[in-house]
Amino acid sequence: MYALPWKFSVVISIETINKMFKKNSGENHCVYQGRCHNCRCDLEIKITKTSGGYGLKGGVLYEPDPKFLWALCDDCHVKSSKLESANERPFTDAA
Repeated sequence: MYALPWKFSVVISIETINKMFKKNSGENHCVYQGRCHNCRCDLEIKITKTSGGYGLKGGVLYEPDPKFLWALCDDCHVKSSKLESANERPFTDAA
């Protein structure tokens, strides 16, 4: 069991996004593919470099632990920005 601390759920860090872009050198965007933590739908989150940092389209990425990322689709994030089940492991490793 992997316990996710609800109160300390943190949106993905700039450092992790920078690592993702480093793997895709020369690109102005990268894509996270996985599943929504709450509804389990397949999702694709496009992360694009902007003049002010980065923009995410298609969902939200959480990084409560440096080893893992959790994702929420746009629909679930609109309903609630909280991750529902603390008993589930995340779907993919962080960059």
